Amino acid sequence: MSQSLSPTGVLELKDWRSLLLTGSDIFDFLHRLSTLDFRSPQPSVRLGALLSGRAQLVSGGFFESTADGVVYTLPNALVSETLTHLERFHFSEAVTFSLDTSSTIWVADRQSAEVLRPLATRSWELRELPNVVWFRVRQDREWNRQISSLASMSRSELHAYFLENGSAILDLEKIRNALILEVNLENAVDRNKGCYPGQEVVERIFSYGNANRKLLPVEMKKDPENLPCTLRCDGKEAGLLVAYEAHGGLFRGLALVHRNYWDKKHLKGDPDLVATIL
Repeated sequence: MSQSLSPTGVLELKDWRSLLLTGSDIFDFLHRLSTLDFRSPQPSVRLGALLSGRAQLVSGGFFESTADGVVYTLPNALVSETLTHLERFHFSEAVTFSLDTSSTIWVADRQSAEVLRPLATRSWELRELPNVVWFRVRQDREWNRQISSLASMSRSELHAYFLENGSAILDLEKIRNALILEVNLENAVDRNKGCYPGQEVVERIFSYGNANRKLLPVEMKKDPENLPCTLRCDGKEAGLLVAYEAHGGLFRGLALVHRNYWDKKHLKGDPDLVATIL
């Protein structure tokens, strides 16, 4: 395995947006619809998801509780379908959904984050990605001044760091047809909170065993010709490469691998790609 990455600097995630979810019934509505418990005291920002009835990912991201409701920060590619999904389950509740046009989303290494925290609207971290701090920001002159004095983070290094650690947070739109417990999002689920779409499937997997597939970090020495890319072992289909990034002469990726092949070291793709499970 190559040396572990630790991205440095500051980067705006221009392909992420925030939704404003408001109204007097919004917490009950999201308690019923999302994977998170909105009826008990919780951290102000949490990783969560909206699921189909089969526990497939509709969207995932960060749910931030505020005095006015909830700010849902997620990839822009999932915004339209998320709004459609919310409206589909909206009946008589007093809730409204809108784009937050005044906020931008940033990430920074921990040292840079110490300078930026006092200027951000909100900051948060994920324990599985300890070298990165997230920010939601309403930019002003002081924020821009501080940003200009800090190094810029490489998007490719950030992406490679996420992939190396088995995180699909930057690739959620590529795994939408997967079950939430197949794609390393266990921390996005609050157990025993009551019913929500997909809850029966999620609890069955938690209670009776692993999912049939798992998202595993892999490393390659060349570009895959196509994405997604079928991976094989001994001539049999073993998994699917769903994301990758080139950085530092290596290609890191994520592959959805069937449980029969989790203990295999090398999987092969067409025509001569070799994906090494990390």
